[in-house]
Amino acid sequence: MLLVAICVTGGAGCTDVRGYHGSWQGAVVDSPSAQVREGFGATVTATLTLERVDTRDIAGRVSTSDGLLVDAPLVPIRPAANDVLGDISFAGDPLRTYFTSAATTDGRGAALVLVSLLPGDRAEVRILRPASLYGVFRLRRD
Repeated sequence: MLLVAICVTGGAGCTDVRGYHGSWQGAVVDSPSAQVREGFGATVTATLTLERVDTRDIAGRVSTSDGLLVDAPLVPIRPAANDVLGDISFAGDPLRTYFTSAATTDGRGAALVLVSLLPGDRAEVRILRPASLYGVFRLRRD
């Protein structure tokens, strides 16, 4: 069996991310002080289904409760995994962040979708598009 692992800088050894496949759901962050929501209503939720997770790539689908994304396939931006962007880190210390895009239903083009796998069986999705869309969704297992 192939072991899928990600070495965490500064950590002791590697972290296995095979268990992150499956269905995740959560609400958009709605904090006036954080100002990280644009184009999404305060009650919008996202559902992420990860079919495959490995060190450089994920396969899955994303939907939002407002209908902007409907079972939209995640299209990997593969060169980002080979760039320093693949090792991007921020608050919450993600184990790995994947750069993908997904088709939207509003006719205004695809959205950039960043999927971050976090310790403690958590995930975050950031959905953005220039000048019109930005949402951070904190996800838990469905």
